[in-house]
Amino acid sequence: MLPLTPVELNRSLLCWVRITQAEAFALEIKCLQQDKNIPLSSKIVTLKPFMDQDSVLRVGGRLRHSLLSPEEKNPILLPRHGRLVELLLLREHLNHFHAGPQLMMSIIHRQFWIIRAKDVIRQFVKKCVTCARHKPVTLQPMMGDLPSFRVTPSRPFQKTGVDYAGPFLIKPIQPRSTTTIKAYLALFICCCTRAVHLEIVSSLSTDAFLAALWRFVSRRGLPSDMYSD
Repeated sequence: MLPLTPVELNRSLLCWVRITQAEAFALEIKCLQQDKNIPLSSKIVTLKPFMDQDSVLRVGGRLRHSLLSPEEKNPILLPRHGRLVELLLLREHLNHFHAGPQLMMSIIHRQFWIIRAKDVIRQFVKKCVTCARHKPVTLQPMMGDLPSFRVTPSRPFQKTGVDYAGPFLIKPIQPRSTTTIKAYLALFICCCTRAVHLEIVSSLSTDAFLAALWRFVSRRGLPSDMYSD
């Protein structure tokens, strides 16, 4: 037995498309064949459907003058349920190495327009055993209890954490200066209220940090405890 030719495969696909559409959109097809308007209560009336020369229901639109292919301008309309839809999704899912929902939707829309395709494709990919095995749900470890100084009420900055951020390139306050120098930010964070105090530090030296710490203490008071990494 000889294998089927591409022409025969395309004819068989269109045959199954017509059967599927006749079951799902019988009223709409009847109205179009009789040159009547589709009822406003129809779920596909906003898609401006029409019948092509092969008696296949396609989506209308405003892409007539675009450079897209005819199938992309007016894709074949399909219901969200049906054996044909499942087989088409399975074919594209396997041919594209278990593609995810976004890629699947992009591929399907090149030729077909499935009602509520986003939900249909997401549910299909979710049921794929191979995809589920390669994307297991990772368990998040339970976090430990917060230390006492994080949950004990106290005045702001009584218990303070300190860290550095940077470096940042800044220009000195001089007329027409083009040079830049490095500067850092000393972050003083209250462990209880999560308030933040920032001080500019000129370098990573001990003297520069002590100067920033002195300015912080002058504004916020002396902490009873300080924490740093």
